[in-house]
Amino acid sequence: MDQAIALAPGLAQTHRGLALAHADLGDYRAAIAALDRALELEPADARAHSTRGEYHRILGQYDQALADLDTAIRLDPAHEFNWASRGATWLRLATSTERSRTSTRRWRWSPTTRGR
Repeated sequence: MDQAIALAPGLAQTHRGLALAHADLGDYRAAIAALDRALELEPADARAHSTRGEYHRILGQYDQALADLDTAIRLDPAHEFNWASRGATWLRLATSTERSRTSTRRWRWSPTTRGR
């Protein structure tokens, strides 16, 4: 992949391919960095926004995920994956918010906190 980037550093498709390779290895941060570069080269690439949004979701970075997925939907509203990933992100965000509230309530009402 490094050779492909060396041969075509200005080609967004090359950076998207690198992102997929990083993701296959479980390195989503490196995948996002590669997609950042792809989007510098092709800012209107709905698929790159969608993929980066999915990787942000996997990392629990829900606000960034939603921003990317909203952009992907704006650029390509007919692509069903964008909508599905956005829905999954909202669900994860709601679940993590509820967990946080539940955890806070448990702390407040715990017998060891004595009503603090």
